[in-house]
Amino acid sequence: DNLAVEYGCVVFAIAESPLEEGCIWAGTNDGLLHVTRDGGKNWTNVTRNIPNLPSWGTISNIEPSRYGAGTAYLTVDFHQMNNRDPFIYKTANYGKSWKSISADIPKSVFSYAHWIHEDPVRKGLLFVGTENAIYISFNDGKNWLPLQNNLPHAPVHHMVVQEHFNDLVIGTYGRGFWIMDDITPLQQLTDKVIKSSAHLFEPRLAYRLHSISGGPRVFPRANINYYLKSAPKGPVLITILDEQGNAVTTLRGSSYAGINRATWNLRHPGARGARLRTKPPGNPTVVEEKRFVTTWTREGWYPILSWGTSGGFRGFMVAPGDYTVKLSVGGKEYTQKLVVKTDPRSEGTLEEIEAQIEFQKEIREDLNTTSDIVSQIEWMRKQLYDIRDVLKAGGGSGDVLTAVSEFDKKLRSVEDELFQHTIAEGDTKSFRYPHKIYSKLSVLAEDVSKNLDFAPNKQQREVHAVLKERLAKQKTRYDELLAKDLPAFNNMLKQKNIAGIVIFEIK
Repeated sequence: DNLAVEYGCVVFAIAESPLEEGCIWAGTNDGLLHVTRDGGKNWTNVTRNIPNLPSWGTISNIEPSRYGAGTAYLTVDFHQMNNRDPFIYKTANYGKSWKSISADIPKSVFSYAHWIHEDPVRKGLLFVGTENAIYISFNDGKNWLPLQNNLPHAPVHHMVVQEHFNDLVIGTYGRGFWIMDDITPLQQLTDKVIKSSAHLFEPRLAYRLHSISGGPRVFPRANINYYLKSAPKGPVLITILDEQGNAVTTLRGSSYAGINRATWNLRHPGARGARLRTKPPGNPTVVEEKRFVTTWTREGWYPILSWGTSGGFRGFMVAPGDYTVKLSVGGKEYTQKLVVKTDPRSEGTLEEIEAQIEFQKEIREDLNTTSDIVSQIEWMRKQLYDIRDVLKAGGGSGDVLTAVSEFDKKLRSVEDELFQHTIAEGDTKSFRYPHKIYSKLSVLAEDVSKNLDFAPNKQQREVHAVLKERLAKQKTRYDELLAKDLPAFNNMLKQKNIAGIVIFEIK
C-alpha cells in the first residue's frame, strides 16, 4: 500500500534455492526472515540467528547460492529507521548461523544495501547494490571494491548476470537499466593474473549476428580483454588468426595499467581506398573542408567519400569457426582461442557462408586493383600539375605545357572510367553522374553482404563478371600508358632538363 508504508505485513523478498527443491527463503519489510525446506509446509524463523541485526529492517533481497544448497546471501535495509549502514550477511547452513560480510563498504548516508547477487560462473564473486553505488567482491564478501565506472550514483535495486553473454544488468531507481557488457575478465581475474606483467583473458563466444528488417540494428563483435600490470613502452597489437594460422586482421590496443578491452567487428578488412591528390574542378576547396582536415590532408591526399562507395571498404564478416587471438606486448605473445558462431536465427549453411566470403574476397581484390590504379594516376597527375605550375611561373616553353596537358588527358581518360569525378567533390548525395567501376564494385560488395548467410546469387555473379571485364579493359589501357606514353613523356622532359614523372608503389 503506497499510502501506508508503515504497515509491516509485506513479504518483501522471496527466493527459491536453485539446488534444493522445496527450499524457499522469505523476508518481510518488518525485518523477519523465514526458510522452508518442504515447499512451504513448515517455516523456520531464522531472524534471531543473524548477529547484530537491529529491529524493523526491510529484508530487501535474498540470494540463495548455486554453489551450496544451504548457502544464501542477505541484504537488509534500515534507512527508514535512519540507520544508513550496509547490512549484508551470509549463511552456509540454512540460516542456523550468519556472518556479516559488509565490513569494508564505505559508510555514508547512502551506503544502505538494496541487493546482492552471486556470479553464475565464479564462486565467491559477488555484486552489491547500495543507495548510490555498486560494489564487487572477489573473495566472497571479505573485501569490496567499487565498480562504478560511468554508472550514475543512483540506487541499485536489482541486478542479474545474463548468463549466455556474461553481461551484468542492473536496474536503478530513477536512472533506468544499465548493462556492463561482458564481465568475463572479472570472472577470470585472479591474484596470479594481477601479479603477471600481462594476461590475455579467454574471450566469450562471439556471434555473427545480423540486423533483421523491422528490428533493432545489431553490431556483431568480439571483445578482446587483457590485463597490463603497467603501461608498456611499445605498442599493444592484437592479431586475429584463422584456423589455418593466417592473419585475418590486426588491431591496435590501448595500453592502460589494469584491464583493457579491444573490439573486433568480426570482419575481414575492407578494400584499400583510392587516395586523391588533385583538386576536382567542381569543388577545388574540398580539401579545405573541415571533415577532411585529418591525417589524410597532412599526408597530401584525401579519400573518396560517398554514400555509394562505403560497402566494399567496410570489410565482410568472417565465417563461423575457431580463431586464435594473439596479444603482442612488451616483446611477449599471449594467445587464446576465440569461437565465432553463426546467427542462431540463420538458415544458411557453412558452405554458403564460405562461398559468399570467397566471392567477397574476389570483389575486394578487384577494388584494390581499381584503387591502386587511381592512386598511382593521382600521383602522376599531381606531378604533372607541379611541373605545369613551375613552368608557368618561370615562363616555360609552350610545347612542354602542351605535352603535360596531353598526358594528363590520357591519364584522365582511364581515371574517368574507374570513378566518376563528381564524388571527388565531397557531395555525399551526388546523383549527377553515372557510377563507374569503383562505386559499382563497392555497391556490389554491400549488396552481397545483404545475402546474410547465403551464397551470392546468379545475378550478383553476372554483374561482377561485367565489372571485372570493364576493369581488365581499363587496366590494359593503363599498362599501355605506363609502357609507352610515360617513357616517351619522361624522355621529352629529360631533353628539356626537367625531372621525369615517378611511379610510386602503392602499399
